[in-house]
Amino acid sequence: MLRPSNRGGYTFVTAFMRQAAYAGVGKTELAARHARLARWADALAPDDPELAGIERDTFVARHAEEALSLADAMRLAASSDPRTVVSIDRRAALGRLATAAFADSQPAQAAALLDRAAALARDEMPAELTLARARAWVRTSRYAEALALAERLRQDTTADDADGQAIRMGALLVIGDAERAVGHLEEAAHAWRTVANACGGPPEYETEALRRLGMLDYLTGHLADADERFVQAYQLSLSQHDRPGQGWALQNIAWSATSRGDFDRAEMALDRAATLFVDLRDVAGQSWVTGTEAFVRLLQGRLRQAGALAAEFLPYAERLGDEWGLAAVQMVDAYAAAELGELARADRQARVALRSFEQLDDAWGRSLALVVRGVVARDRCADPAALAGTARSRFSSKPCGSPSRPRTRSPSASPVRCWATASWTPATPLPPRRTPAPPWI
Repeated sequence: MLRPSNRGGYTFVTAFMRQAAYAGVGKTELAARHARLARWADALAPDDPELAGIERDTFVARHAEEALSLADAMRLAASSDPRTVVSIDRRAALGRLATAAFADSQPAQAAALLDRAAALARDEMPAELTLARARAWVRTSRYAEALALAERLRQDTTADDADGQAIRMGALLVIGDAERAVGHLEEAAHAWRTVANACGGPPEYETEALRRLGMLDYLTGHLADADERFVQAYQLSLSQHDRPGQGWALQNIAWSATSRGDFDRAEMALDRAATLFVDLRDVAGQSWVTGTEAFVRLLQGRLRQAGALAAEFLPYAERLGDEWGLAAVQMVDAYAAAELGELARADRQARVALRSFEQLDDAWGRSLALVVRGVVARDRCADPAALAGTARSRFSSKPCGSPSRPRTRSPSASPVRCWATASWTPATPLPPRRTPAPPWI
């Protein structure tokens, strides 16, 4: 029935054997045992080698919740032994577990943990955990709930001290994220501008707001403004010695440079961002650098590399629950596949990406996904103009040929390259930078 555990001691071979072993133990006694285990683990030092870190928090939260659940089922008195676990700060344990889940790019797990913490706290949820819960809801597409929770948090929190100001600014970032996700771009921009212009807020929040505003400018075609904000974010993170902020700003700079065909600048930004994220052991940052590099390789015409990098990033984007990031990399993968003659996969990915961009009300993504579908239609000798009824892209004509044979057309003639140039290259030169920047930027 038992086998040695990797953490020492023994564990049941199967759940059925555990259930059979405890079948003779009454629920009241079982509640008391869970309570004793929770109290024992809670009394351990945070760095106790026997049980520490995430394992300790998981152990305390699980056994305390089991004790209270059984006590409720048996209607035990408030003074009973199992009820004493209410004094254990399980919310803090669940909050630490949620933080670890965020760091591991598991927003769904973080949301579940914070929902459990909220159920325990009832109306006494700490503001920091409430803010984390709203962030988790945005990351798991619960936009309306996240918006309502963040609005309530902002209204209920005063900015009398640094902590209160940080909570309010964090809530505004979430409000902007939720508004952006449902297509309310003006409302999102207003929330982020409030953070960027706030006095006394956390510098890293100002950096985040600048990057978000820059990406909004990028997606609405204001490339000069976007580039300016990205450089401002990078300079601010440099002055604050915020290395994660530097990495994310560099990743944004790479997007902007790529869309103008400045691949040398994009490569340099990505190299610096990758180095920072590796040093920080930031898996999320490293993964996003991979996704951005796929976009760079696509516009360079290095299609096999673009497809390979997109395939590497796809599982991460799916796990993260980032709908825009997932749709963008699906689009990259679709176009690379189309140009390499893999039309079935290209059409499938392009359709999925188009649906996602339509749900997000993202004109940038919709137009690019329609270009990709037009490439597929052209090579199948179909009528590109019949696609969706809204595509206004022009596709180069070519004789019908075998769709399974990769073409040798020059990357410079790529419809996506032409689309990027037509969509993003300004008619006049970019204005001088208002923000000083290192020469390579």
